Amino acid sequence: MLPKMEELYLQYNNLMGPIPATIFNISTLQIIAFTQNQFSSKLPSSIGVSLPNLERLHLGENELSGIVLDSISNASKLVILVLSNNRFNGSIPSSLGNLRLLDYLYLSGNNFTCEYSSSFELNFLTSLSSCRQLRKLVISSNPLNGILPASVGNLSDSLDNIDASYCGIRGEIPSRGSVANFTYQSFMSNDALCGAPRLQVRPCHTSSPHQARTKQILLVVYILLPIASILLAMIFVFVFIRRHQRRNKIPIQTNLLLARISHGRITYHELSRATDMFSESNLLGIGSFNSVYKGMLPGRKIFATKVFKLELDGAFKSFETKCEILRNIRHRNLTKVISSCSTLDFKALVLEYMPNGTLEE
Repeated sequence: MLPKMEELYLQYNNLMGPIPATIFNISTLQIIAFTQNQFSSKLPSSIGVSLPNLERLHLGENELSGIVLDSISNASKLVILVLSNNRFNGSIPSSLGNLRLLDYLYLSGNNFTCEYSSSFELNFLTSLSSCRQLRKLVISSNPLNGILPASVGNLSDSLDNIDASYCGIRGEIPSRGSVANFTYQSFMSNDALCGAPRLQVRPCHTSSPHQARTKQILLVVYILLPIASILLAMIFVFVFIRRHQRRNKIPIQTNLLLARISHGRITYHELSRATDMFSESNLLGIGSFNSVYKGMLPGRKIFATKVFKLELDGAFKSFETKCEILRNIRHRNLTKVISSCSTLDFKALVLEYMPNGTLEE
């Protein structure tokens, strides 16, 4: 990378992928212009730390995401910062107020939200009052959903354009300072704002401290109640899923057959060895939901095993039904159940072997 590069222009090229992090380590850079590409990375965590000479940073109209970190304020010579029309989220860092030379700030068209605090105020606007050369501030089309602080009236006297439309901002638009000179277009589609009639917002109603406190409490309840409801619903779903999983993990126990089983439960591997891996030479017959094989247990005891085809719809139910029937019915003409084998993906009954053919024969 060129160590003495001062200006880097790559705008309007449809470049894709992440921005190489090494670019933000070229300390001599004064201008970085990547507007209208398709960069899709996050900003590096050290952005600004190695850019002491950077004056203009143009990253607008890309697909950049993630949060904008406080470290960006280390580029203390920034005059123009353009991050608009990307996918940035989180809160707008209050450290931007440390950029005392900032002239243009464009953050519109992202997913920036209000920083969580007890007051729900947009604190970054308060911090920007330190940027006394700020002339243009564009934060429109972000779901900020916060309260406009009274300190917004302290923004730079040089401010000649502010666009905070479509942000869900609420509160009172100050009647003093540079903000008071702007038109309704600066605050369009913020229905919870109040202020002067010329701004085309509802009039503000003064209230007592008790009423203001009550409104704050109601606001907190209004915000926390849906969150609590969502958490309770998530807990209910989690408990339901855990119980369902636990129920499914428990195989059908052989205690369904205890009244008729004379041997211990047999494992899949024992059953596989006894039937020569369910060889066709040991196949006795095939039913709708199962196949019957002949096998030999240690001690040369011959048996028949009914293996259920669990890939077929109804096979699992058929296994449960047969277990329930054999548990409740006793008759000298019924084949005796010796054991069973039951796992999540294999189920079989081990029966006495009847050497004299089928009932039809």
